[in-house]
Amino acid sequence: MEILKAEIHGRIGTFKIDVNLTLDEGFGVIFGPSGAGKSMTLRYIAGLERPHSGLIEINGRTLFSSDKGVNLPPYKRKTAMVFQDLALFPNMTVSGNILYGMDGEEHGRRLGELIELFRLRGLEDRLPSELSGGQRQRTALARTFACEPELVLMDEPFSSLDLPLRRNLRREIRLLQKAIGTPVLYVTHDVEDIFSMGKTVFFLKDGQLIRQVESSDLMSPGKAPELFQFLDIGTRVSGLLEFSGGRIHLVWPEGRLVVPGASVEDAGLGDGDRAAVIIAPEDVKLLYPDIPVDPRLLGNTFSGAIVDRGFSNGMRSLHLESSGLLWQTVFGSRSYTELLGGNPAGIGFGVDTENAVLFPA
Repeated sequence: MEILKAEIHGRIGTFKIDVNLTLDEGFGVIFGPSGAGKSMTLRYIAGLERPHSGLIEINGRTLFSSDKGVNLPPYKRKTAMVFQDLALFPNMTVSGNILYGMDGEEHGRRLGELIELFRLRGLEDRLPSELSGGQRQRTALARTFACEPELVLMDEPFSSLDLPLRRNLRREIRLLQKAIGTPVLYVTHDVEDIFSMGKTVFFLKDGQLIRQVESSDLMSPGKAPELFQFLDIGTRVSGLLEFSGGRIHLVWPEGRLVVPGASVEDAGLGDGDRAAVIIAPEDVKLLYPDIPVDPRLLGNTFSGAIVDRGFSNGMRSLHLESSGLLWQTVFGSRSYTELLGGNPAGIGFGVDTENAVLFPA
């Protein structure tokens, strides 16, 4: 059963929002650049803004319908929203803030459960000004879940936190969502969020839903090549297909790449056709000069200069300039230490295209 169905058509000045999304389970992430319409989409769902037209349903219950003239106020929608600024009451304690979100009886029992669940034991009598950033976040989340909503809406609630704390809270909110069972729709512009949190990912740009995709498909550039480009993940190689010597090459002005025949056939491409492939960072392998090259990389070895370095989640990343392209690669933080310790020019690398998926350029 669809948890959320939202067909939203709105306008803010000259900016139009046209979004059609469905959330079937668990945890959905709305991703896109600043100004894409992400926060406004949440506000429409919460009833804080009224769309021009459309339909919004949660668990089959109509919250908004321009055709039927239905527009439930926010307090009747059974949704809860966590804003970027958290909106905690500064003159209320942790317990007071959480109790404010409750409705019904057994407040004491429910408060105790939430205090334990959100790891706030010992902080019940503190004011928000006496809490750390993570403690304020957990208090806001506890207050949100206290009202037992049918859908929780989160508008970049971790954006003001430092990176280690954001990562800890990502893990916590995913575990909490599974434990409580309340579905969550989470807005972000952070690429890490969509890989670590989302089950279903909605890509918005310029007020339009570009694509709805399962997060597992984002690990394969062949399943969602335009999204890999949108996220700036991997290396896009475009050129002409050349059939020669029993091999198929993708040829561009500065280089050539051996590509699998099965992928060419699956894409319905032939000799001389324009084609493209996205090479995932994991398929770009650094080479030691004194170690034999993996047979899968033969024919696809290059030499490049390091133009950028990064570090994330225990992994190093590099951008290597070679053959007119910037190649992305990632590897364990302790790997290739000796190789990278010297002159960064002329680093050898190979490209594994065994599972590459081609598509018409």
